Amino acid sequence: MLEYWARVRAGAEPAPRPGAEARANKRRCAHLESHLGDVLARRIVERLGERAIDVLLDAPERVAAVPGVGKKKAEKAHEAARERRAEQEIRAFVEKTGIPYLAMPMAKGLIPDSHDQSAAAARSFVLENADLVFL
Repeated sequence: MLEYWARVRAGAEPAPRPGAEARANKRRCAHLESHLGDVLARRIVERLGERAIDVLLDAPERVAAVPGVGKKKAEKAHEAARERRAEQEIRAFVEKTGIPYLAMPMAKGLIPDSHDQSAAAARSFVLENADLVFL
């Protein structure tokens, strides 16, 4: 860790921080874990690398090459990746447009109630006065 900070202070291009790859892989695994379990999710991400979600979306047949993954599990992984992508797109849409966001029961957790654009604190007012509602 000291080497990393020494390189930063010297103005050199530092190598990734120690543990950065492990933390990134953990984030990539998080969504898959709920569908496949932590061991299998970790194995898929380790095998497919940083583009694991993209590979699952674009070439789900490559998942079958991961030891312990059969056709059914590959399909579940593909579905989990599709959900993840949809969640990312919804969040990006809300943040880019600046529209208020109010989570309905099935979307709880998609964008936290603490988010700047959350209208959870004024739920009744928002529902009564909205001109347009996206479901």
